[in-house]
Amino acid sequence: MTIFKENNQGCLLTLIGGTLFLLLKTIILYFFWEWFVQPLGMSEINLAQSLGLILVLDFLKFKKTKKDDVPTWVFILDVLVNLSILLGLGYLIHCILL
Repeated sequence: MTIFKENNQGCLLTLIGGTLFLLLKTIILYFFWEWFVQPLGMSEINLAQSLGLILVLDFLKFKKTKKDDVPTWVFILDVLVNLSILLGLGYLIHCILL
């Protein structure tokens, strides 16, 4: 029964991590759109539209996959750090362009 419990924990961690990734990517796209696309004359988007764009882009692009030998929490932490760095770099570029 130990294997069953670990699989359930892994599934729950993957569900929570995936939801966090989706929300973080939605927020990043929202800010990037506001910082870089809106000044070019495009209209503003809201978070729901940003979420829709992320879902379409995720559907169309190659996704990062978890390797079998990497624990789920390490994979989730890796993706969260990468997305946080992306947001930070975008904000830095936005501040430089002001």
